[in-house]
Amino acid sequence: MKKTAIVSALVICAGLFVATLIVLIKPLTVYAATCTAQCQTGSVSCTGDECSATDGVGCKYTSGGKAREKKCDVAEELILE
Repeated sequence: MKKTAIVSALVICAGLFVATLIVLIKPLTVYAATCTAQCQTGSVSCTGDECSATDGVGCKYTSGGKAREKKCDVAEELILE
């Protein structure tokens, strides 16, 4: 009976220790940029690490290390190389 109580107490202590470490570790903060270009038929929005928008043309942005572009009045997203 004593052995079970000791093992249970050790398991609870280990769990609390792990939970404390998880809470104390600083979270990784990632900032994203969002741009919106006004088009004749609506608007185009881009979200990435960096972005720039030109009304009537579209927006260019970088996401995952790749340069991408969304143009006004074009349904597809283009990857720039």
